[in-house]
Amino acid sequence: MSPKDWTTFCLAIGAYAPLIVGAIKEKMDKSQVFTTWFLYLLLDVITMSSSNELDGSYVILFGFAVGSFIMSVILLYQGRVGWT
Repeated sequence: MSPKDWTTFCLAIGAYAPLIVGAIKEKMDKSQVFTTWFLYLLLDVITMSSSNELDGSYVILFGFAVGSFIMSVILLYQGRVGWT
């Protein structure tokens, strides 16, 4: 990966930083749930794989998938499973 790709990847994950910090600090906040972020993760992976098939840039989509995965794991660990 080129330096431009690494920068794009880091910025994509960095966009999730406020959400991740908020999820860790506000453990009792039920506005963020695992189910929603898991569905976002599935959508990100599907979009990334289709972009990769079409020889598109998958780097930013991979960053979004990693951010959604991190949020899903945090919320699952905290037991925030269900619908809002």
